[in-house]
Order: sequence, then C-alpha cells, then structure tokens
Amino acid sequence: MKRNIQLLVYSLIVNGVLTACDLETEKAGRVEGMWHLEQVDSLQTGKVCDLSGRRLFWSFERKLMSLTDADGHNVEYLMRFEDTGDSLWVSDPYESNREKGDIAVSDAAVLHPYGINSLTDRFKIERLSGKRMLLSTSRLRLRFRKF
Repeated sequence: MKRNIQLLVYSLIVNGVLTACDLETEKAGRVEGMWHLEQVDSLQTGKVCDLSGRRLFWSFERKLMSLTDADGHNVEYLMRFEDTGDSLWVSDPYESNREKGDIAVSDAAVLHPYGINSLTDRFKIERLSGKRMLLSTSRLRLRFRKF
C-alpha cells in the first residue's frame, strides 16, 4: 500500500513538472540549422561566384531566418521565411540592433551579398538534403552546405 502511494505521488510530481514546462517543439522544418553559402551562379550571364572562402551564412530557426557574415562584419539581418515544399519565401528583413531595436531594411542592396535581391523573394528549392541545399530564382542559383 505504501509503495502504491509512493508511485502515485511520484506520477503526480512527474506529470506536474511536464505539464508546467512550456516545451518548444516548433521547428524550422527541412531547412532548420545553419547553411554556408558556397556559390552563387548567374543564370543570365553564366558566371560563377565562388564564396566557399567567405563565411556567409543563412540560419533557420522556427519561422525566423538570420543572415550573417562571419568575416568581421558585425551586421546581422533577420527575415521571416516559409518553406512551401517546392519554394522558400523570404520577407520582412530587419537589421538586428540590440541597442536601438531592430531596424526595418528599406534597401535590398544590403541583402545582395547573401543572394537575396528584393525585400520579398521566392526561391525554388531544387535540391534539399541533410547536407546540401540548392535554391534558385529567375536570375540566380545559390549553393549551400549545411554547417
């Protein structure tokens, strides 16, 4: 009898702890994680820009995407994203600024080094595996390696 009461109390405690915790289970889906932008191909001119020596990253967590240049540029851009299966939509860019608050980006030129040409952009997902991602627009093809 004493053992049954102990098990009941233990079960209630475990149940209370589990229900009291707000567990974050929403993930970014197939694109979750950090991706190194290694190459940008121009589909209009056929030119290839090798970025494997630079440290440009797209990172995905939940519904937020981060763009960072780890080669000494202290600017981080945040964007919303949506993976619709065959497309990756990115929108609403902000410059992350902890002191002044996030600042809305009004000129897409700051996003060009990351292969993004407008404040709202759609990328066709050509390939997506655990280690590689290939995205394209009508103008560019972007090649990523999971970091």
